[in-house]
Amino acid sequence: HFGSSHFDSRREARAIRSWSAGMSEDGAPEVDVIWEVVGGAGRGGVLVRKGQEIGSEAEPERLSTGARLAQKELVGDRLHFRKLTGSGPEEGWVTVRLPSGKALVVRADGRPPAARLGRRPPPGKRVVLVLGSSVAAGSAAPLGGGWASLLAHAIRPYGFELDNQAMGGTTVSAWHGILQDDDFLTPALKRAGVVIMSLSLGNEGLAGAWGQSDIDEIEEHYTDGLHKLAADIRARCDARLVLGGPYPNNEYDETQLEVLCRVLAAMRTWEEADHVIDFLGGGIHGGAGRWGQGLSSDPAHPNGRGHEAMFSCVDVEGVLGL
Repeated sequence: HFGSSHFDSRREARAIRSWSAGMSEDGAPEVDVIWEVVGGAGRGGVLVRKGQEIGSEAEPERLSTGARLAQKELVGDRLHFRKLTGSGPEEGWVTVRLPSGKALVVRADGRPPAARLGRRPPPGKRVVLVLGSSVAAGSAAPLGGGWASLLAHAIRPYGFELDNQAMGGTTVSAWHGILQDDDFLTPALKRAGVVIMSLSLGNEGLAGAWGQSDIDEIEEHYTDGLHKLAADIRARCDARLVLGGPYPNNEYDETQLEVLCRVLAAMRTWEEADHVIDFLGGGIHGGAGRWGQGLSSDPAHPNGRGHEAMFSCVDVEGVLGL
């Protein structure tokens, strides 16, 4: 499970900021490169060894799927890591990819992999269309203070405008139905150069689920449903597709946090998605799947400061494909 010794959001935030800036905190050129475990979902995580050699002694505990790692050294397909989040050994060596080419650990820098740069907005289409639920709609933020509204201001210098069609309380199933309504959404999709889809696992019932079988069912329903939504949007328009990752809820605990991390890791592997926004960074996550201190208006929604923190997670040029 996760604990204070296993999850230090401030340490991760510093590492990510240092990597993004290209400099370490003391100004030296050495920086942390952040990785995320995407393999091992059906086996309790990925195997960790104490040494670089494949035949070195294995650690008794596996590294959980969704765990985040700071790179200490990369030798071929062997990664020497220091754990930032998740459960498992604090450091060790893991295999990046299997001989078959299947990735076990991927770069988690918020940008598309080098081999899949993503689609650019079609020429002449300068509308960013936001779809999603109440947080994407700006719920509990001051007027014009939702993260999507802040994005609207940020994209104007690039010649884009924002069309927010998010609706409170909606789920993946609701949006499957909405997408079938040609009169409602098709014109907006045809105008869009970028589509952002941001939905809540809380609306699927994750916050109130405690039995492991219920949690697993919700995770599977949400992940499969969101993936199908991405494919449906991709089939209906030629816009760049951006997915908003899971975000906190004060009724979550370490068990739900594991779900958030696994869902985020899965989203980053989908070919339909051109960019994924990590809403667990930027100081917004206070640990155990919950909002950072002073960032929520109620268990499920960020307040004005929380929306600002969510916007700080958004790479504007990454969203626009620039």
